[in-house]
Amino acid sequence: MKRRWSLFFAVAGLCGCGHVMKPMSVGEATGTGSCDQATDPLNPIIVELPGTTKVQLDLVSRRGLVAVVYTGCSLKVLNACEIEGGYEFTSVQPQVTKMALDNMDQLAAGLPLGVATIGGQIGGGQKFELDYVLVGERRTTQKPGKLGDNCEGATHYVRNIMIGSYALDTKAEGKAGIGAEVGEIGVSASHSEHEQQGRGSGDLRACAKATALTVEEAEKLGCAAPVQLGLVALGAK
Repeated sequence: MKRRWSLFFAVAGLCGCGHVMKPMSVGEATGTGSCDQATDPLNPIIVELPGTTKVQLDLVSRRGLVAVVYTGCSLKVLNACEIEGGYEFTSVQPQVTKMALDNMDQLAAGLPLGVATIGGQIGGGQKFELDYVLVGERRTTQKPGKLGDNCEGATHYVRNIMIGSYALDTKAEGKAGIGAEVGEIGVSASHSEHEQQGRGSGDLRACAKATALTVEEAEKLGCAAPVQLGLVALGAK
């Protein structure tokens, strides 16, 4: 089922922590200024992007295709860049994934955009656990035409936006998360009892059980957060 859809992305905030560590740059954390260590660099998970960036992503995707500057494991939405086109929504069977972020190598490989935000915490001994559920995507079949003046510096355009819910928590040793307890599409209640120390959006259990969602149902269940982007280099054939 496809239909045009405008997402509303709530700004996700950080919880209070006992102390604040200075974020590490990508170069400091990985020894490189590129995303060479990323497992899937053109399909980055974006849960660690600032809330303002997610709002910009939503606003730009309502009026046309989204252009970004994607270099050195950092991503910036060019909110003044206008490219004709649009995205259509397709509902999919819920896809539940669990990711352990125990060290800098795992962070750089699985969540490269998080290097500058939680890299310092992992470097300081903390471990993280990312659980996310994907319920659908917004995709365009159009390619960008000529870019305007406000698109200067653009390196990629967003071909698709995977949506659902996610939780990025401090990892508790011996505590099973949703990835270890998922049935065919169900999730146990243990994750909701796990103290959340990072960022999150939506209802993981509800999204994992939902099928063939409409736009309205996805929003009502809390399954409309942007989780992952599909990027295409501008000029690529």
